[in-house]
Amino acid sequence: MIEKTYKIPEGSESVVDYAVNEVVELFLKEQFATPPVESKPEYQTAVDSFRVENNMTAKFTKVVEPLLEEEIIEK
Repeated sequence: MIEKTYKIPEGSESVVDYAVNEVVELFLKEQFATPPVESKPEYQTAVDSFRVENNMTAKFTKVVEPLLEEEIIEK
């Protein structure tokens, strides 16, 4: 939480408190209405494409490494 202090006209405390409460509730409602951008497939694809094109491992796409013959025999 962040704490902010404002100088407001005397007598407006209750109106300012009400307005702040309304805006914070609206902000929180909007935050919870949409999933985080990290969970959107378009974002994940864009990030993975950028990383792969720049010789980094993909962040969201899990690469399944093929088993070696020795590992298959052991199982």
